[in-house]
Amino acid sequence: MKQSLILLHGGLGNAESLKEIEGYFSKTWHVLNSDFPGHGKKAGENIRFSIDLFTDYLHRLISEYDLVEPVVFGYSMGGYVALNHALKYPGVIKKIMTYGTKLRWNPEEAKEQVNYLDPEKITEKVPEFGSRLVARHGDHWKRVVRNTAHFITELGEEPSICTQTAVYVRTPVFLMRGSEDWMVTKEESERFISCVSNGTYIEIEGEPHEIERVSKLVLNKKIEELL
Repeated sequence: MKQSLILLHGGLGNAESLKEIEGYFSKTWHVLNSDFPGHGKKAGENIRFSIDLFTDYLHRLISEYDLVEPVVFGYSMGGYVALNHALKYPGVIKKIMTYGTKLRWNPEEAKEQVNYLDPEKITEKVPEFGSRLVARHGDHWKRVVRNTAHFITELGEEPSICTQTAVYVRTPVFLMRGSEDWMVTKEESERFISCVSNGTYIEIEGEPHEIERVSKLVLNKKIEELL
């Protein structure tokens, strides 16, 4: 029987962004790769984004498929959700691997990120990014952007994952970061992982934050080493 690997995409993303990873591991693992509520094919859902919404969605996924000790890989927001699941539902996930997950949140950090999340400004100033969002979420892309902005604002006001809560994460965690990541700092990653009882920080040389630009050959091999 194949072991289970769950893939969790990032904010503003969808399951399609992790298709290359899914394809690489699907021959030897039972891989689950689906859109978070309100994203991608589910973008038509008019719901309020929250860390509990996404965390409970992951838990339902595990329960519905009767998964026993699945391994989870989460990109950016997906990694944050996986870590929050380890806090809320300890002992369910066997191992967590993250890439590009930001772990230092406060009102100032959130405000800086939210400044980029204005649908009208995206359309006017970065139309190519807007086109990518349309491809991911269809006609509902503007709502996804606004919901994400609200989600990040709440995260900045009350982060569920921080160095104080990291000590309660008992699941083995492999925190990966590209050396060219402009959003996530090495300092915040190392500080967080030092508080996790079974945590490892891994820096991948030359790779950026955006999963679409990351070498899947390099990332897949690194994930394979950690499985």
